[in-house]
Amino acid sequence: MQLAYTFATDALRWLLQSRGVRSVLGVTAGALILWLAWRYRSGLHALILNASPLLLLLSIALGILANYLTGLPFRLFLAQHGISIRFRRAGWLQLAAQVTKYIPGKVWSAVLQAQLIGTHRIGGTLLAGMDASIFLMLTLSGLGVALLLVHLTFFGAILWLVTWFAGVALISSKALLARLANTLSATRAGEASTLEPAAGPRSSAMSFAAGGLLHAVVHTASIVTLLMATTDFDAQSLSIAAASVLLAWVIGNLAVVVPTGLGVREVTFIGLSQALALPAEIETLAAVSILIRLAQLVQDVITAGVVVPAIVRPRALE
Repeated sequence: MQLAYTFATDALRWLLQSRGVRSVLGVTAGALILWLAWRYRSGLHALILNASPLLLLLSIALGILANYLTGLPFRLFLAQHGISIRFRRAGWLQLAAQVTKYIPGKVWSAVLQAQLIGTHRIGGTLLAGMDASIFLMLTLSGLGVALLLVHLTFFGAILWLVTWFAGVALISSKALLARLANTLSATRAGEASTLEPAAGPRSSAMSFAAGGLLHAVVHTASIVTLLMATTDFDAQSLSIAAASVLLAWVIGNLAVVVPTGLGVREVTFIGLSQALALPAEIETLAAVSILIRLAQLVQDVITAGVVVPAIVRPRALE
């Protein structure tokens, strides 16, 4: 049993560290997206043709705002690692780092952000980014579950949402996520962690709860607006579809060997939507998943404009 565990651990570590494997998986996932786009091109064309331009623009704007708002928890986690910056600067740093998620490997956002901050503490920046990523996965998955529960019991959904967010916020405020991120980083490196421990000031649970809820609501509003712009789903179907998108986003993030969860999110969204009995044909579901990916790409292309001026004029982030 110990031999099997050691073999599995070594295999997973090699998979996570192999740039070649990640690149191959990324290309394969990209090919899958292209195949889906071609296979269901008629449904995708119909969605785009009948879409509301104003709602599409609003969805993209809300998506960019949601990315900016990830600076709220990111700033709080940076403080836990002894790096103190203002929220406005943290928000711009998060926007600037969006383009790095398309590059195999998980350190490039930290490298870019550390450069823009003007600090050599890449380790602390990396861990704060991991903290924020785990935090966002927890908050968005919690809201996704609440969107599914609301059809069974409204008060139950509210109770779940309050309890879940309070628990995540409490754990975050005590720097437990920071310790988990440090442990994960050490495990991936295959050695004891040499990164900076979480020794900075603790932020209140209320700050984490407020930041997480604000981001989750805006992020979900972006998704719902996109669905309203392109489909004729009723309120219940919108809720199920939005929940499927949120949970698929989380699962895609867990697929760390594939950049941006490419292909994983799309397939997961289709599977979840069918499992939850969303009244839509697979052609529509595939088209919606691809359109969501395209909307995200547009958001990232727009926010990429932050990177160049930020590097050329670092004061733009101050």
